[in-house]
Amino acid sequence: MKFSVNRLVFAAVLGVVALTFSTACSNKTDTTSNVSDSSFSSAASVSADPAIVGTWKNEDPGERMFFTFTFNADLTGRKRSVPNTEHSAYYEGFTADEETFTYEFTKENTIYLRFPDGGYQKFDYIASDDSLQLSEAYKNEYKTYQKVAD
Repeated sequence: MKFSVNRLVFAAVLGVVALTFSTACSNKTDTTSNVSDSSFSSAASVSADPAIVGTWKNEDPGERMFFTFTFNADLTGRKRSVPNTEHSAYYEGFTADEETFTYEFTKENTIYLRFPDGGYQKFDYIASDDSLQLSEAYKNEYKTYQKVAD
């Protein structure tokens, strides 16, 4: 009887090991995806941060371009760029532009924007009721955007 109990325990342990191994193998991700996609998608949030939903504008006279970002609750958005005419003599060739994007949160207070042409922007952000501060990730140079009335 002792011999058959040992066999039963051994078979059960072997089954658990096989199940664990097959589950681990089936959960492997595709390693052929490009680096920019795989490095940001692991911690993406499902929904928008309500603090950033809305339209935000930066018209700092010291900047060569004015930017307006719109973040929708469905994780889509729009970026509008308009040249600062005070700097037009130094930055000829800059024109107004508008792009759509989707966005996700890659970690707390970090947002990743994906543009249809394959480009992206990653920002650290601080949001309050009427201002949004954006800094390109790891730069700690925040630019302040004011909320635009809906």
